[in-house]
Amino acid sequence: MGRELGSDDASKPVRKAADELGEKLSGIEGTLLAAQAHGRGQDDCRWAPMLVQKVDYLFHQLDASADFPPTTQQTAVQEELKQRGRQGARDFQQLVGKELAAFNGMLREHNIGNIYLKTP
Repeated sequence: MGRELGSDDASKPVRKAADELGEKLSGIEGTLLAAQAHGRGQDDCRWAPMLVQKVDYLFHQLDASADFPPTTQQTAVQEELKQRGRQGARDFQQLVGKELAAFNGMLREHNIGNIYLKTP
């Protein structure tokens, strides 16, 4: 974006909006996974587990006791994690539907190509 946008005063609002959008996306990502984790050492001790890590833990607990039905607690945790996942998806869709659309409008005003999300 730097080459297309330039560095003059007219580009400052676009840069600020891009930074804010990036921070909001990072915030949503942070509710889904511990982005600081690198898969080595003491990640579990250093970083709080987020949704992806919690789902992974629950899966392994259920897999380890596959001969028995899930406990009441495991079922409750599964439902809570589903709700968190749905909320994360809603937050992301809202960000894409409103914030990204507004940001793309700002880019069009500056004759800069829009950001598109590839959907499955």
